[in-house]
Amino acid sequence: MTIAGAEAETSAKPVPPKASPLKFSSAKVSGASRPIKLGLDKLTSTAAKARTYSAQNVEAVFTSLAAANKGASAIRIQTMELPQSIFKESAAAAKSLSQVKNVQDVVDVYGKFATALLKLHLNELNRASTTVSESFANTVGPLKTRVTQSWPYHR
Repeated sequence: MTIAGAEAETSAKPVPPKASPLKFSSAKVSGASRPIKLGLDKLTSTAAKARTYSAQNVEAVFTSLAAANKGASAIRIQTMELPQSIFKESAAAAKSLSQVKNVQDVVDVYGKFATALLKLHLNELNRASTTVSESFANTVGPLKTRVTQSWPYHR
């Protein structure tokens, strides 16, 4: 037998395909890919929800910080106004003291000065208390809203 004859002999006999232990069909493959696709869709939607949730939390924190900063600025301004008011009251009392003629007038001027300073301090304390309360409510409000929205038992 020659080489050419061997080639003709092998090409004449068809080689049967080897039987595969795994038999795949397009129906089986598409059926198996459906749960994977559903899982990926769920994962994608969950990631999108988490991203939105995180963005809303960050926004609430920044809103809260802005409100706290605004409240701190209001308190700072009120704190700086108090010494000016005290100085004005003291100047008015000093002017009144320079015009007194007897001891009774001195006692009256000091009494009025002490009363004015006490009222001034109490008014500033009430004003500061109101500012702090409003600032706290404005600061905690956005965070409280986010917690209420995200808490599963409130839905």
